[in-house]
Amino acid sequence: MQAVDEATRLWMRVDKSGDCWLWTGPVEKTGYARLQRSRTSFNVSVHRLSWELHFGEIPKGLFVCHRCDNRVCVRPDHLFLGTARDNVQDMIQKGRQYRVSKPSLVTTRLCNGCGVSFTFKRRCGQERQYCTVACRSAALIRRRGFVEAARPDARLDARPGVR
Repeated sequence: MQAVDEATRLWMRVDKSGDCWLWTGPVEKTGYARLQRSRTSFNVSVHRLSWELHFGEIPKGLFVCHRCDNRVCVRPDHLFLGTARDNVQDMIQKGRQYRVSKPSLVTTRLCNGCGVSFTFKRRCGQERQYCTVACRSAALIRRRGFVEAARPDARLDARPGVR
């Protein structure tokens, strides 16, 4: 009885007019759609539910992957079972992997400590301001009023009047 209810709830929100059968209901931020199995149960991804309705239970440790790379597609012949490794290899073969070497991630700027130009990779929107930890430390010391440590190669423990 419950499987019929799930199937009805799934297919009433699917558009079968194109090549992909697209879920037309709500979609999460990740791009995947989920459907609640019952009032006391958990949510299940609609593409996994489509697989289960057509082919049966999904073996433990396997993913339901998309041949069409459309996260809201629930067409059974566009889905296949695979391991995490299979999914990653499929992504790489189709050229959909994230590339770290994008030119926009590599930045060149002048060091705020010594004025030398340096290149670095941005991560999470962070911008480096100093070429080395020594330059950063020296700049912090200068900012706090310790004039004798004006160069990055100067002693970091140098304080005015202390020998």
